[in-house]
Amino acid sequence: MNNALNIIKAARFERTLIPLSYIIIPIAYANKITPDIIFLMISCIFTYATGGLINAKIDNDFKTKNINKTILLFLSIALLFSLKNYIITLTILIGFTMGYIYSRPARKILFGDGIILPITHILIPIISSSLILKVSLIEIIPLTIALMIPFGTILQMKNLKGIKQDKRNNYKTLMTCYKNGRLITYYLMKISFITIFLIYFLFDLGNNYLIIVLILYMIQIIMDYFIYTKQELKAHGLTRLITIIIPLAIVLEKNPKFATINLIFILIYITYYLYKFKKMHIDGS
Repeated sequence: MNNALNIIKAARFERTLIPLSYIIIPIAYANKITPDIIFLMISCIFTYATGGLINAKIDNDFKTKNINKTILLFLSIALLFSLKNYIITLTILIGFTMGYIYSRPARKILFGDGIILPITHILIPIISSSLILKVSLIEIIPLTIALMIPFGTILQMKNLKGIKQDKRNNYKTLMTCYKNGRLITYYLMKISFITIFLIYFLFDLGNNYLIIVLILYMIQIIMDYFIYTKQELKAHGLTRLITIIIPLAIVLEKNPKFATINLIFILIYITYYLYKFKKMHIDGS
């Protein structure tokens, strides 16, 4: 039982909520959900969970048995569901390859994670789902690139944890390379929020987007408090919430009837975050 729980923790299923949320953007553009999109989502869940297991194995984060067999099982499930459409198959293979690159080589390069993760979590899900739904790439690619920027900058917050282990593994992060790495990370977070606001003007979005931006800025105030009180882990948890909320702002503008799906993903993550928050409070983190 404990091994099964550790496998679930190591797979980091909560991370799959990010690509799933961004898949809803092309759905809003196309005004439909097809069986192929459902298969894409299922394949993505198991592909990103496979990546989580590989990271856990490399970093030795969790004590698990049969992790190699579980990795093979999850990848096989992802590939099985991907057979519905060759675009899904290509997506899974590219996503898995990029995830493997992130697990080792990319983490040896400063900002390597800031390049790879926006590709795997935003670019690939949006482009693949757009191809399946026949959404115009000319229309959606500029928005996709714009969304990758705040994601790539705010995700540096994740490197505020495990600094000693990152040094042992020779991972290049702002914290392991610079004495003022924490301050640079904080400024990058601020740049992320500025970029989110600028997207409103760049793509002539409406009031729904601004309302979500206002909510994000309120979350930022909470993050500032956590950072000021040296509770970085709690602040980091909110960065993932922010990346899941951003697609909701786009969907509300393009096709509000699909916003319920985004809200479900958000509620799932909030439930997970509150559980982790309570655990951190008990542990005194």
